[in-house]
This record gives sequence, C-alpha cells and structure tokens, in this order.
Amino acid sequence: MELERESPLVKDEIDLLLRLSDIHISLEKALAAVADARAQNPGPDASRRMGPKLFDELAETVERLRRDAASTSQHLSSATHRSYEGLRRQARLPLVAFVRDGLCGECHVRLPSALAGAVMSGPELRSCPFCGRLLWSNVPVSSSLR
Repeated sequence: MELERESPLVKDEIDLLLRLSDIHISLEKALAAVADARAQNPGPDASRRMGPKLFDELAETVERLRRDAASTSQHLSSATHRSYEGLRRQARLPLVAFVRDGLCGECHVRLPSALAGAVMSGPELRSCPFCGRLLWSNVPVSSSLR
C-alpha cells in the first residue's frame, strides 16, 4: 500500500492506531471464542445448548468492540484512515510496528536505510515495504502490542 509521505502523523494518531490494534486483537479473540463455542455445540440451537447467557455475553462483546473500533477510527485523519482500512481488511495486526535497530518490529526484516532514517527522524506516515504495517520510532508506552 502506497502511503502519502507528506502526511504528518501526530502522536495522537499513533495512540488511536494503538487503541485500534488492541480493539481488533480483542475482537479476533472474541470471534474465535464464538466460533469455538459453536463448534462445540453444532446445530441451529447452539446458543441454547451452550448457555444463552454465555452466547449473549460473547455477542455483546463482539458488538461493543465493533462499535469501539468504528468510533475510534472516526478520529483519524483521512490519509491515516485509508491506511488503517487497508491494514484492517488485510487483518494485519497489530497495525503499528515499532522500528528498532533498523528492523520492522513485526516482520523483523531490515528496512531500507533511507526509510528507517526517515521514520526515526520524524513523525511521517510510512509503511513497512515488507509487511505493510505503519512504522513508528517511539518505544510503546504500554505493552498493548503482543
């Protein structure tokens, strides 16, 4: 995915992208729990057999996470939102990769030196040419990424 190089990426947008990564990772886990529950209780009345309360809680969690993702993504700039949507459609989680020692923090491939230098020198919207994740030079504030 080609990203707009002139788009400044403010810290707030990185924070939003980190939040969206957390939401989508949680959403994947919730959807996997729903799929597991249905696999263990096949048939049209699966929700009754697995316990309506459990099924309702899982469905509520999935819906809440989808709403959270939609409302959080509305605060992104248009360039960042386009990048986010592309990564989301490709299920590239986490969305943000931190650059360490010239390596993409997710695919662990050495970045071209010009790209690594550009990421380290300023907050511009750049993507890893190998995995497509958005690159950021700051060390994560939380342990939200894996």
